[in-house]
Amino acid sequence: MSPIELKQFLPQAARIGKTTSVADLLALADRCEQAGQAEQGDRLRDALDLIASAGSPINDLCRDKFERALVYTHLGAYESAVLALMPEGATFTGARLEDGSVIGQVALGSHAGAHSRTSRVLAMGWLTALLRTLARQPLATPETGGRLS
Repeated sequence: MSPIELKQFLPQAARIGKTTSVADLLALADRCEQAGQAEQGDRLRDALDLIASAGSPINDLCRDKFERALVYTHLGAYESAVLALMPEGATFTGARLEDGSVIGQVALGSHAGAHSRTSRVLAMGWLTALLRTLARQPLATPETGGRLS
């Protein structure tokens, strides 16, 4: 999809090419963790916009999965959208607790993972954990050719 096509689904798609900070990822993760059933689509669109605007290494991890996640989000298949965003080699778990809260956990390769303990829906538990995991990834350096170290 071109940036013009993306704009019909993502109002903020004009930001593509700008940088995404760790603070941006963590702030959105917190909003996702608090999101309820009715807010899932909005939070997923926010996450897709943030990932689209991210530079390496986040864009490298999620770029090939972006379009599929966008289609699933548009269709309301929120769990499928989050799973489509998971980078290759990611491990993830999710569970609903007796009190109705959701736990989500995501880890990428040998790097540290992250979790959500108080999400209200499974898709947001996984998305929260994914965003927090991406925020913890080592920065790309010239020595690693712009890839994760």
